[in-house]
Amino acid sequence: MDYIKAGKDEGAKIETGGERLGKEGYFIQPTVFTNVDEKMKIMQEEIFGPVVAIGKFKDVEDVLTKAHDTFYGLAASVHTKNLNTAIEVSNRLQAGSVWVNCHNFLSHQLPFGGFKQSGIGRELGYLFSSDSLLMGLESMRLPIIQISRLFISILPLTLLSNLDVVAWV
Repeated sequence: MDYIKAGKDEGAKIETGGERLGKEGYFIQPTVFTNVDEKMKIMQEEIFGPVVAIGKFKDVEDVLTKAHDTFYGLAASVHTKNLNTAIEVSNRLQAGSVWVNCHNFLSHQLPFGGFKQSGIGRELGYLFSSDSLLMGLESMRLPIIQISRLFISILPLTLLSNLDVVAWV
C-alpha cells in the first residue's frame, strides 16, 4: 500500500483500484495510475503487484528515454501494430525480458534476468555459457514459442533452422 500512497501523494491519478482487497492477507485491488511523471516513485521502482502506471510519450526516442530513466530493468512490454517498431524498440530497451503485444509470457527452459539493479545476472548462474545453452536447446524437442531478444543475438541461424517451431511473439 506504500506505493499506492506514494503515487497519490505525488499527484498521480488512480483510474481504478488502489484499495486493499479483502480483510486477510496482503492483497490489493488491481490498480491503474495515470497522470504520472517519470520521477515519481511508482515510475522509478519495481512494483511487484497488480499495479500499472500509464505514462504518455511523443515518439520512440521519448519512450526509450523515459524507460531508461530508472535504476531497474527487469521486464518490458511493447504494444504496437507495427512490426518494425516492435523490433526496433524491443532491441533497444534495457530490460531482461521484452514481450511484444503480450506480457509475462515465459518459456521456463530459457534463463531470465534483468538489467541494472534488477536481479543478479541471469537465472542458472553467472557462469552459464551460451555454448551450454545452445547444446541444451538443440537437445530439446519442445516448441519454443517465445525468444527473448537476449537469445535472438546469440542463437546462430543454423540452430534456429533445427528447432521444431520458432515464433516471435
